[in-house]
Amino acid sequence: MRETIEKQEVREIAKDRLLVEADSFFASGCRLIQICALKNEGRIELDYSFGKDFGMTTLRFIVAPGESVPSVSHIWRGAFLYGNEIQDLYGVTIDNLAVNYGGAFYDVAKPHPFAPALAPTPVKAPEAATAKKSEIEA
Repeated sequence: MRETIEKQEVREIAKDRLLVEADSFFASGCRLIQICALKNEGRIELDYSFGKDFGMTTLRFIVAPGESVPSVSHIWRGAFLYGNEIQDLYGVTIDNLAVNYGGAFYDVAKPHPFAPALAPTPVKAPEAATAKKSEIEA
């Protein structure tokens, strides 16, 4: 017999709501399905998916490279695997992981290979050089 798939929802939240929402999902009997990270326009999108029966809700929020996020591994112990992967590959710090490999979970050729490249800071020309350029153009 084939079961019917229930509602699947994606909700955008503020990062500081993650633990409140995760506690609520746990209290209602949900399981952690996955935590996913991806680059999105110079930032990192984090998706936390929770499910019960055949329904699924994904919480989504955006962080900047190097920003920290609280761990849910005190609720779902297996989340330490996702947390270490995100730290190693994307450079996001996951606070209070149940088991923290400290950047040694994966053996990668370069640190944080999937982290968005930081935009270079524009170099401002010294005022004296700008003044001379104005004089030449006049």
